[in-house]
Amino acid sequence: MATITGTDPGSFVAPVPVPVPGTRVTAGDVIATAQSLANQTKHLDNRITATDAAQQSTLDVLRGASPRLFQFNCPDGANPTMWDFQTHMGEWTQVTVAAPVCPLVVNIVGIPKGSVISEIRVTLKATGHGVSIPASLPSFQFTKCSTSTGGSMIATASDIGPVGLYDTTHQIIMSSLSETIDDTAYSYSLRLYGEGGANALAGAVRVFGVHVYFTAIP
Repeated sequence: MATITGTDPGSFVAPVPVPVPGTRVTAGDVIATAQSLANQTKHLDNRITATDAAQQSTLDVLRGASPRLFQFNCPDGANPTMWDFQTHMGEWTQVTVAAPVCPLVVNIVGIPKGSVISEIRVTLKATGHGVSIPASLPSFQFTKCSTSTGGSMIATASDIGPVGLYDTTHQIIMSSLSETIDDTAYSYSLRLYGEGGANALAGAVRVFGVHVYFTAIP
């Protein structure tokens, strides 16, 4: 028996040569037909392998794109009484510590479904507090919401002292999370509240952005 090894012709070649009905068929005729089919099979196998590699490469990018950076928005943006957006520096400044309290908000979108959020870090800086930190320090909430069950709190995190650390560029860290993203059922968001109470200063808090850390999707 002859052994047929496929050779990729570089494109799908048709038609496949076959013996004409009623003519005498030789082994060479069978080999020619089998060779053509083997070549087509090899070409298709190579195309599938290349496609799988490209898809895997795309998935690797998605799996490895952690952390993801997000910027806050202010719901009161049209008339910012609590926060001022520094357009040329990409940050928000807390311009008042008086009520009512308006949070900064960010919607967590674009993280692949099935990924697990493990940690969230908000980067900010305070200045000018001397020896005492504010009675109410900046904090943020991580929530999810669905059209069927409404909103629910996932976790909260607050800033920390001492004032030497608070009055520098630092992060509020929400760790030990294990929230599996299902963006077909839920929307996810963060709400950041500024400082307040005794020792709070207008214009002292500057908020830069949010890093969301997540594990690789399966």
